Amino acid sequence: MTEETELPDDLEVLRSIYPEIQLKNGGRELALEIKLKPESKINVILQSSVGKELGRFQTKYFEPLRFHAVLPMRVGVAEIESSWISLDLLDEMKAKINNLVQDAVETDMMDSLLYTVIDYLTVDLIQDFHGKLFNNDIKTESESYYEELQQTSHEQRLLNFATDRFTCSICLDSYDGVDGLLLDCDHAFCKPCFKEYAIQIINNSDDASKLQCPNCPIPNPKNLHLKTTSELRTILFTSKITKSTLLQVVEPELVEKYESLRHNFLFEKFQQYYPFSCSKCPRCSHWVFRDDVDDKLVICDHCKLAYCFECNHSWHGTTNYCGSKLNSIPYEIIEEMLQDDTLESRKEKLSQMYGRRTLKLAIDAFISEKLFREAVENEEDLMSCPKCSTVVTKSDGCNKMKYSVCSFHFCYLCGELLDTANPYTHFTDLKSECYGKLFEGMPGTEDL
Repeated sequence: MTEETELPDDLEVLRSIYPEIQLKNGGRELALEIKLKPESKINVILQSSVGKELGRFQTKYFEPLRFHAVLPMRVGVAEIESSWISLDLLDEMKAKINNLVQDAVETDMMDSLLYTVIDYLTVDLIQDFHGKLFNNDIKTESESYYEELQQTSHEQRLLNFATDRFTCSICLDSYDGVDGLLLDCDHAFCKPCFKEYAIQIINNSDDASKLQCPNCPIPNPKNLHLKTTSELRTILFTSKITKSTLLQVVEPELVEKYESLRHNFLFEKFQQYYPFSCSKCPRCSHWVFRDDVDDKLVICDHCKLAYCFECNHSWHGTTNYCGSKLNSIPYEIIEEMLQDDTLESRKEKLSQMYGRRTLKLAIDAFISEKLFREAVENEEDLMSCPKCSTVVTKSDGCNKMKYSVCSFHFCYLCGELLDTANPYTHFTDLKSECYGKLFEGMPGTEDL
């Protein structure tokens, strides 16, 4: 025998009036989910222990209240549960229910008590507690609680949409929610219309980031050069159309193409403002954020290659120097940092862009190199190889020099690079300023 045939007549009537209730255990238990929807969107804010905002979102979709009671109703048998409402507020709600039960006992209205309670839960409760539930922002320091509210909001929003009708914003026809897509901006589209739109953008646009709601204006953020790295990352990389949304209407291969195009485009744009805050993996070409721009070690989160940011070779440790640096701070940036009239705000911005420690090391190296070059110019016994710039000195021999590292010939007197095949013509050519000076300055040749 089924549970339905065992229910008393009064409970059968009750369920016909309120089909959302659940009667269990042969009608000895009653359960009900109570939807809570504020009049306008509520801010949910994640903050630190000192009140600094770490994240926020807006929503009008919350997990329903769960009501449970053992029948027959009497004072203290009803329970109201919620994962996000405070225990004090839940106790106030239960007190309201207990007052209804007590009033029914005192006025001998127990026959209609269940109707009174359910009518209150479905109609009056949200009105009585709306101010306490939704008048203020919901603030929390718990990241897990914040993420739980965010996930619940997303699920409830989609559940409401799936069980309702909507009008497609492109073709203007009416559809069941299960046949459409609801975007974060609350615009809804039938799947065929949005699929055609998405494919056209992905295949025909040089900017994959343009794929967004066709009903919303294309954002044009200003003064991106003034944004911090975290602010710019949020502005650029916050997806307007999620991957899960696209997969509902577009083939996985095309979604991967979109993700790759968008990924590359946005990182290249981000790199224009913060060139040291991201890196392209030399093995798989996957882009990686560098949260610590002073740390040369980069680990690709795609292929797991560990490599050096400065030379793009496999990681060689901090004590081994790069053979050649591909990513170095431009000299004009270093010179700007050294200028007395450079604003402190500009210096701080450059420190964020290139790393405070990395920038200081580059400035120190620049100053040291400059002082060293000046010393070389003022010291007659020193000169720079015109090919590799290594500083050399001549202790003996003629003025035809060959540096063993770069293997190039040059004149020690004027610094000119010499013909490798016949370097001595520089000293025998009548037109050369060093004509006849091959042995000039050599000990013992003063009288020649």
